[in-house]
Amino acid sequence: MKRVFASLDRHTVHECDYDEPDRYRELLSMKPGKPLIGRGAGVSYVAASFGEGVTSIGMGRFNRILALNAAERWIEVEAGITLGRIFEFLTGRGLCLPVQPGHPHITIGGCIAGNVHGKNQFREGLFGEHVRSLRLFHPLHGMLDLSPEQNTGLFDLTIGGFGLTGLIVSARIALAPLPSAAMQVSHVPVGDLTEAFAKLAELKASHDMVYAWLDLADRSHPGRGYIVAATADPASEPALGTITARDLLTASRIPRLFNDLTLPIINRIYRTMGTRQTGPRRVPLDAILYPAVGKERYFDAFGKPGFIEMQILVPENAVAAFIPRVLALVRKHGCAVALTTLKAFRGKPHLLHYTGAGFSFTIDIGNDPAALRMLAELDEINCELGAATAIMKDSRLSPAVARRQYSGYDAFKQQLLTFDPGHLFTSDLSRRLELHAS
Repeated sequence: MKRVFASLDRHTVHECDYDEPDRYRELLSMKPGKPLIGRGAGVSYVAASFGEGVTSIGMGRFNRILALNAAERWIEVEAGITLGRIFEFLTGRGLCLPVQPGHPHITIGGCIAGNVHGKNQFREGLFGEHVRSLRLFHPLHGMLDLSPEQNTGLFDLTIGGFGLTGLIVSARIALAPLPSAAMQVSHVPVGDLTEAFAKLAELKASHDMVYAWLDLADRSHPGRGYIVAATADPASEPALGTITARDLLTASRIPRLFNDLTLPIINRIYRTMGTRQTGPRRVPLDAILYPAVGKERYFDAFGKPGFIEMQILVPENAVAAFIPRVLALVRKHGCAVALTTLKAFRGKPHLLHYTGAGFSFTIDIGNDPAALRMLAELDEINCELGAATAIMKDSRLSPAVARRQYSGYDAFKQQLLTFDPGHLFTSDLSRRLELHAS
């Protein structure tokens, strides 16, 4: 069948062939032909699960829980199962996934392919660090079992491999004890970017979840905002019931609300509300894990042109140089930034994984010529400072910039070429970044 797919940032739209198998024999009977790519919930900011002339293979029917070992703390699931369903299953059993991105409709396969992070990467690491094993299907190689002990190189390439090694069918994932059914949340006001970076560094190791919401649309005091600091509330009762969330891709269309005139006002209201809630106050765990629930229309508020999310991993030793340069760019181009967040990170660069020791600095900005000029200049600053742009977030990232920012760019391409020389698995993302070029 034909389906029209769009990236969450609205940059890329294609009518594609779509197939949604619901039996293992349908997977195993696939024959090499036109390019393929796996698709979970399809809520990636970039076009990672579709492309022009590519058949998207929907994995939504492969959504079962296959096994649970509560004593050893692992769960085995099919790749099409969602975070929300796993949360509902595990919560009453006192367990949880250690890393969860911000919406319950995201699938396990998507978490593995993007090697995503959660609310406190400094403590939790990346999703792939908790994957014990997985099953991968490639029409030329068959069904493969991958783990740190078996097919190690391919296991490493598949985690954070954007679905380009084949269809992730199932995975065994390590679990953590459920911290509580609710969190005690405090909002710590900060006056500017320098204070935000410093306060986040101070709080990152002592809280279960910590991140900053900042206001760069405020031209008189850019960077004001607050740190969200959350710790487990052991007195809370076990959370039960289901999570209700609107589909990110079919939220009701609304007129464009975010522009240079409205954003300073909207952000000022949001910042004022946030800084008044100093806390601590009790918040249900699912509301902390999935902050996008109830805010799905945010993505539509940028209107038809969509938006650009630029997520930048700034090394610790580059923060002092980064802050004045990014503020100067915002002033120079006059772009109103809708959202700015900050998280603490740890890790070592590897292949195309978004990881390292430093801070993840994220901005959302409307897609227009001024924004594109500003971000192109920011690309150069990032390259100079050793910062890296998240590949799974930015639809305008070029292969030249990706190669300069990721030391593992060429190694990733070579390993992928060795495993899949015919480039059977392809997407708009892989073509844009020239990940298939020999």
